[in-house]
Amino acid sequence: MILLEEEDKVLIKKDLVLLPFVQFDRMVECNSKGKYRGYVLIYGWIKREDLHEDYVELRYIKFLGKENRRGFLELQFSTSSAEYTKEINKILFEDNNHIGCQRVEEVFDIENCIKLKGIKEERVIKND
Repeated sequence: MILLEEEDKVLIKKDLVLLPFVQFDRMVECNSKGKYRGYVLIYGWIKREDLHEDYVELRYIKFLGKENRRGFLELQFSTSSAEYTKEINKILFEDNNHIGCQRVEEVFDIENCIKLKGIKEERVIKND
């Protein structure tokens, strides 16, 4: 069963075009049971000057009987972009309240994560 209805697509498209610096790539529709019908994840990328990219994830949760300015959709987002996080929040939510991104290596001591601590320290030593 497809979760998105035509009116949902119209509302989501309005948000997507507000973020022209994001190249949207993939999406997933997930049905659910309970207090919400499901959610839609939309993934995209922001190009950076260092030739890397930051991710952007938009999550639309479709609630039953809880209408707001996006119909029955509640929007959440996350990004790895320190440069654009405040701007995305202001565009999508019209406010300046946002939560910054944390590095996994700073919270969890695990092997399967990207580690920048040693790289940054190594760069400083080499530049001296």
